[in-house]
Amino acid sequence: ITDKQEKGLVVVQRNLERLSRTIGALLDFSRMDIGRITLNLQRFSVASLVAEIHTTVRSELDKKKLRFLGAVEGDLPSLIADREKLSAVIENLVINAIKFTPEGGSITVSAGRVAGAERPTAEIRVSDSGIGIPRDQIGKIFNRFHQVDGTTTRRFGGVGLGLAIVKHVAATHGGDIS
Repeated sequence: ITDKQEKGLVVVQRNLERLSRTIGALLDFSRMDIGRITLNLQRFSVASLVAEIHTTVRSELDKKKLRFLGAVEGDLPSLIADREKLSAVIENLVINAIKFTPEGGSITVSAGRVAGAERPTAEIRVSDSGIGIPRDQIGKIFNRFHQVDGTTTRRFGGVGLGLAIVKHVAATHGGDIS
């Protein structure tokens, strides 16, 4: 195959993997409704997870000329969590950031220890230079099927389930999202 065909196949493979994760998330959402979500806990590096997500979304970042920074504290130990579900959470947040960040903007995924926590705790942040969320909507965006307004929905797409799933996965891990 030619180089162009190989690049196309790599993109197809990434999109198939993302579609598979999306289907998995929808199944988790269904299980979440009946209280049957299970975690496959394992030890893994947050830095490698962030790098993997960066690779997965690189083509979307390139299309909009967005800068991506992975800023994981060097002394952050491995996490014990469901790697696949946490990956889906971070990727969902990054994809939202890509949707709502104008061309030439930036997205940062950072991770570090939470100082003063009762037990070893990590905080993962996804931030961007996008349009932001209106203050009156912040308490609602994690509700199922809620979208900030119809005009952004038509412009950026989505059905309003992603952040509800993100919140549930975080809570299942004993965490929170804000």
